[in-house]
Amino acid sequence: MMTVCREEFRMECLNGTDPVLVSDGIADWPALQRWSPSFLAATVAHRPVDVFVSSTGSFSYTPDGGALDPENQFVMQDRPFGDAAAAIVDESASSPKYYISQQDIALRLPELLTDLRFPMRSEGTRLNLWFGSSGTVTQLHFDPRNNLYAQIYGSKRFTVFGPEETPYLYPFPQASLYAHFSYVDPEKPEPEHLPLLQRARRITFTITAGQLLFLPAFWWHHVRSTGVSISANQWWPPTRSQCCGPYGMRYLADPKAAVHADTIRT
Repeated sequence: MMTVCREEFRMECLNGTDPVLVSDGIADWPALQRWSPSFLAATVAHRPVDVFVSSTGSFSYTPDGGALDPENQFVMQDRPFGDAAAAIVDESASSPKYYISQQDIALRLPELLTDLRFPMRSEGTRLNLWFGSSGTVTQLHFDPRNNLYAQIYGSKRFTVFGPEETPYLYPFPQASLYAHFSYVDPEKPEPEHLPLLQRARRITFTITAGQLLFLPAFWWHHVRSTGVSISANQWWPPTRSQCCGPYGMRYLADPKAAVHADTIRT
């Protein structure tokens, strides 16, 4: 994967087909200097947010939307941001893991918008907040949109696979509710049950505070927080050429699936 600095990063990179990590991508953003769990809690304390709660930190789905692990039936709660923030930073051994994910900043947390400096504000873009406990894990999946992902506080480990690796990744059935998810756990490869995974080329890296990741549409990714983490991202629609790939074509053929996938967190 290519890593560049801000001086090397150009808008043309956002039309590329491969991920790009910008080492100092948000160095001039107010959010990098200001956003901490305590700052967010004080700034938007009474704003209601959706919070996912898991005993293990894993948020993994079955093809039809249930919990993949029967012993980890995670739930979603509607809580004031301040209460959720207090739960997220509680790292006691008995505490479950909490994750405020995919919160539309413009609609739900507008006070935070002025601290971000994403390059595009055109029609079809959306800005989201991600704020979670240490050890939260998001299942391998892809998004049908391009993604600029800003790591503002803490760090996350990404494992990504290009769309061309799809035949080796055991995706959920196309007709299922969560067709953009996979049975594969890159941290537990299970070669006896999922042998094709050994053929897939992967890229694993850690994104740290101050860095910006461009992840093209339809790239598979599995994400683990290595500590309490705050991130923001910008989504925008794929290009026509991106939609000509195998997973782009299936979403062109099934617009309802594309709409549903756009509501599932990253």
